[in-house]
Amino acid sequence: MDSKSNDSENLTLNVTNLGPIAEGSVELRPLSVFLGASNTGKSYLSILLYALHIHFLRMKSHQYPHSWLPIHSENPRQHDSLNSFLDTASIDLLVSWYERNESAFYSSRTNRNPNNLISVPKEIVQLASHALPNHGLGAHNFATELGRCFGVPKEYHKLIRKRSRGGMNIELNRSNSTLAKIQLNLKKLDTDVKIHPRGSSFDGISVRARNLMRPRVRTSHRRIDKNNLAVSLLDEIVNLIVTDHVSYLANDCYFLPASRTGIMHAHRMVVSSLVNNASYGGLEEVEHFPLLSGVLTDFIRELVEIPNVEEFQDNARISKVANQLERELIGGKIQVESSESNYPTFYYRHEDWDDPLPLMRSSSTISELAPVILYLKHYCRPGRTIIIEEPEAHLHPAVQTQFAQYLVKIMKTGVRIIITTHSEWLLEQFANLLNLSLLSKKYRNGLPGEDAFLTPAEFGAWLFKRHPQKSGSFVEEIEFDCSSGTLETESGEVNEQLYNTWAETTNRRIELN
Repeated sequence: MDSKSNDSENLTLNVTNLGPIAEGSVELRPLSVFLGASNTGKSYLSILLYALHIHFLRMKSHQYPHSWLPIHSENPRQHDSLNSFLDTASIDLLVSWYERNESAFYSSRTNRNPNNLISVPKEIVQLASHALPNHGLGAHNFATELGRCFGVPKEYHKLIRKRSRGGMNIELNRSNSTLAKIQLNLKKLDTDVKIHPRGSSFDGISVRARNLMRPRVRTSHRRIDKNNLAVSLLDEIVNLIVTDHVSYLANDCYFLPASRTGIMHAHRMVVSSLVNNASYGGLEEVEHFPLLSGVLTDFIRELVEIPNVEEFQDNARISKVANQLERELIGGKIQVESSESNYPTFYYRHEDWDDPLPLMRSSSTISELAPVILYLKHYCRPGRTIIIEEPEAHLHPAVQTQFAQYLVKIMKTGVRIIITTHSEWLLEQFANLLNLSLLSKKYRNGLPGEDAFLTPAEFGAWLFKRHPQKSGSFVEEIEFDCSSGTLETESGEVNEQLYNTWAETTNRRIELN
């Protein structure tokens, strides 16, 4: 669908009973930070967001079969229930629209004009909007994707918080309007879709012709199968409306797990082990076969595919940030060399060295930053999202504060960023960058981070806390205090406790003397 982009609009995600999270609400801003004690649900929510991205991207790119209407079938005889939703007039409306634009569909299919846009009549968009409650957002497909990402395929029920009532609930909102609700429990999948096309006139909506050429629409007698054609066209338009309204959730997303440094060092061994075990499939039972989560397998796959993904040369802003990050934080370059089988080996070349060093022999700081650099160069683009778990891992505090500036610079290129962290150094640097936005350009001049200032509208920090009255955790926003220029967290209590212990110990030592 080519209508006004929603990518600048923030979505709000409400969740109940996901893993350790009893309840939580997060507004997803261009740079979102999740922090709090261990086992409070930061990674759970991050993986859920990744699963939503992959699910809506699959819908947008037509990787799912038609599943939202029970009437869809290759056998026309099984379309007896079609009139329960599409009456004869609706079918004729869809078919006649197709026939009027058949030449455009044909030119798109033969690559004569692959991006050919076709306007969707108001009546068809209205028909699609009425079909939205029957769409179900592909709840079964989403549950499967959620289980895959967490590493519990077909067992998503294991993600539901113990002692919860009513199962897991996921709700997406935008601008105080509910887009969709998904309820997952042990017995059923249920959805409530409340998506409405923009405006009351439904004007200005168009689709790319190539997106509507997926179904087989002719019978063996070369006549149009009107029922199949109508269902397929309507399904495509509904998919486009849904993915348009969830905006950037239907764009590419990349997940850099907390274990990425070890994977960067051992990915060849992991892949080799999986291939070796797979070679025994059907010959003998392989006990205790290691099951990787979807986020880990996707990360490994993306690393392996890097030799086939050219560096982006057409986005000067992202290239500039990537080159600055390499130069200032690691003092060299991350290089990729592929074998004859096109399998990658990663190297670090210091700016003063003639020969590169295998990444596994470089420092932990370089290994930690290497995936970020590689993803910037090969995968990150405006409109896409990157989720980074614990970006502070293996980084000296001084490097952490520098890296915080680069996270802001990456965000300002149009890449949305979500991080989980335990680092107060990162948070204090974000507070400094927020504070800079309260100054004019003239008064920011010469201050550290002047080119990476951060506005409150671009940034959101969310604290995951254990619930004082009931089991599970909850989420609350850490608001930026403009008067003090700080972001207050629970670390203040830790610092106070450490100081009190120091003071008491010092006082007793003085008494002894």
